[in-house]
Amino acid sequence: MLVIRQEQMRVMGLAFEDGFSDKLAAQLRADYPQQVAGLDQRQLLAAVDAARHRAGFYGFEWQSSVLAFVTLSVTVGPYFDRQLRIAQLLNQRHVPADSRIAYLAEAISAAEWEEARGMAAA
Repeated sequence: MLVIRQEQMRVMGLAFEDGFSDKLAAQLRADYPQQVAGLDQRQLLAAVDAARHRAGFYGFEWQSSVLAFVTLSVTVGPYFDRQLRIAQLLNQRHVPADSRIAYLAEAISAAEWEEARGMAAA
Protein backbone atom coordinates (compact mmCIF):
# COMPACT_ATOMS: atom_id res chain seq x y z
CA MET A 1 0.00 0.00 0.00
CA LEU A 2 1.30 3.43 -0.95
CA VAL A 3 1.54 5.89 1.95
CA ILE A 4 2.15 9.57 1.31
CA ARG A 5 3.42 11.49 4.30
CA GLN A 6 2.11 14.95 5.17
CA GLU A 7 5.42 16.57 4.21
CA GLN A 8 5.30 14.89 0.79
CA MET A 9 1.76 16.22 0.28
CA ARG A 10 2.94 19.72 1.22
CA VAL A 11 5.82 19.56 -1.27
CA MET A 12 3.52 18.27 -4.03
CA GLY A 13 1.08 21.08 -3.25
CA LEU A 14 3.83 23.66 -3.56
CA ALA A 15 4.82 22.24 -6.92
CA PHE A 16 1.21 22.50 -8.09
CA GLU A 17 1.01 26.05 -6.81
CA ASP A 18 4.16 27.05 -8.68
CA GLY A 19 2.91 25.40 -11.86
CA PHE A 20 -0.43 27.16 -11.60
CA SER A 21 1.23 30.58 -11.41
CA ASP A 22 3.22 29.77 -14.54
CA LYS A 23 0.01 28.73 -16.33
CA LEU A 24 -1.75 31.92 -15.26
CA ALA A 25 1.17 34.03 -16.45
CA ALA A 26 1.18 32.26 -19.82
CA GLN A 27 -2.58 32.76 -20.12
CA LEU A 28 -2.20 36.47 -19.40
CA ARG A 29 0.58 36.80 -21.99
CA ALA A 30 -1.63 35.07 -24.57
CA ASP A 31 -4.89 36.91 -23.80
CA TYR A 32 -3.63 40.35 -22.74
CA PRO A 33 -0.30 40.94 -24.50
CA GLN A 34 -0.57 44.73 -24.45
CA GLN A 35 -1.37 44.91 -20.74
CA VAL A 36 1.59 42.72 -19.75
CA ALA A 37 4.07 43.85 -22.41
CA GLY A 38 5.97 46.02 -19.94
CA LEU A 39 6.51 43.18 -17.47
CA ASP A 40 9.34 40.68 -17.70
CA GLN A 41 8.58 37.11 -16.62
CA ARG A 42 9.78 37.66 -13.06
CA GLN A 43 7.61 40.76 -12.65
CA LEU A 44 4.58 39.05 -14.16
CA LEU A 45 4.96 36.03 -11.87
CA ALA A 46 5.29 38.36 -8.88
CA ALA A 47 2.07 40.14 -9.91
CA VAL A 48 0.31 36.80 -10.40
CA ASP A 49 1.46 35.51 -7.02
CA ALA A 50 0.40 38.70 -5.24
CA ALA A 51 -3.03 38.57 -6.88
CA ARG A 52 -3.41 34.87 -6.04
CA HIS A 53 -2.67 35.69 -2.42
CA ARG A 54 -5.33 38.43 -2.46
CA ALA A 55 -7.79 36.04 -4.16
CA GLY A 56 -7.29 33.62 -1.30
CA PHE A 57 -8.50 36.29 1.12
CA TYR A 58 -11.91 36.14 -0.58
CA GLY A 59 -12.03 32.36 -0.39
CA PHE A 60 -11.86 31.59 -4.10
CA GLU A 61 -11.19 27.92 -4.68
CA TRP A 62 -12.01 27.34 -8.34
CA GLN A 63 -9.15 27.89 -10.74
CA SER A 64 -11.50 29.88 -12.96
CA SER A 65 -12.31 32.28 -10.10
CA VAL A 66 -8.63 32.71 -9.26
CA LEU A 67 -7.86 33.31 -12.95
CA ALA A 68 -10.63 35.94 -13.14
CA PHE A 69 -9.33 37.73 -10.04
CA VAL A 70 -5.71 37.61 -11.23
CA THR A 71 -6.75 38.86 -14.67
CA LEU A 72 -8.58 41.83 -13.15
CA SER A 73 -5.62 42.54 -10.90
CA VAL A 74 -3.25 42.66 -13.87
CA THR A 75 -5.53 44.38 -16.40
CA VAL A 76 -7.43 46.82 -14.14
CA GLY A 77 -4.94 47.32 -11.33
CA PRO A 78 -3.40 45.36 -8.48
CA TYR A 79 -5.73 46.94 -5.92
CA PHE A 80 -8.92 47.05 -8.00
CA ASP A 81 -10.70 45.27 -5.17
CA ARG A 82 -10.34 48.31 -2.92
CA GLN A 83 -12.92 50.21 -4.96
CA LEU A 84 -15.96 50.50 -2.66
CA ARG A 85 -18.61 48.71 -4.76
CA ILE A 86 -16.20 45.97 -5.86
CA ALA A 87 -15.12 45.43 -2.25
CA GLN A 88 -18.76 45.21 -1.16
CA LEU A 89 -19.53 42.55 -3.77
CA LEU A 90 -16.41 40.51 -3.10
CA ASN A 91 -17.13 40.52 0.64
CA GLN A 92 -20.72 39.30 0.47
CA ARG A 93 -20.23 36.28 2.71
CA HIS A 94 -23.78 35.05 2.14
CA VAL A 95 -22.89 34.43 -1.52
CA PRO A 96 -20.62 31.48 -2.32
CA ALA A 97 -17.07 32.76 -2.81
CA ASP A 98 -16.62 31.47 -6.33
CA SER A 99 -19.89 33.10 -7.44
CA ARG A 100 -18.93 36.60 -6.30
CA ILE A 101 -16.39 37.31 -9.02
CA ALA A 102 -19.02 36.73 -11.71
CA TYR A 103 -21.21 39.50 -10.28
CA LEU A 104 -18.60 42.12 -11.00
CA ALA A 105 -19.12 42.15 -14.76
CA GLU A 106 -22.85 42.82 -14.32
CA ALA A 107 -22.83 45.10 -11.28
CA ILE A 108 -19.86 47.43 -11.75
CA SER A 109 -20.28 50.54 -13.89
CA ALA A 110 -17.68 51.94 -16.28
CA ALA A 111 -17.07 54.80 -13.83
CA GLU A 112 -16.47 52.33 -10.99
CA TRP A 113 -14.03 50.32 -13.12
CA GLU A 114 -12.21 53.56 -13.93
CA GLU A 115 -12.06 54.39 -10.23
CA ALA A 116 -10.72 50.87 -9.56
CA ARG A 117 -7.87 51.50 -12.01
CA GLY A 118 -6.62 54.26 -9.74
CA MET A 119 -6.75 52.37 -6.46
CA ALA A 120 -3.39 52.36 -4.69
CA ALA A 121 -1.83 50.33 -1.90
CA ALA A 122 -2.79 51.44 1.59
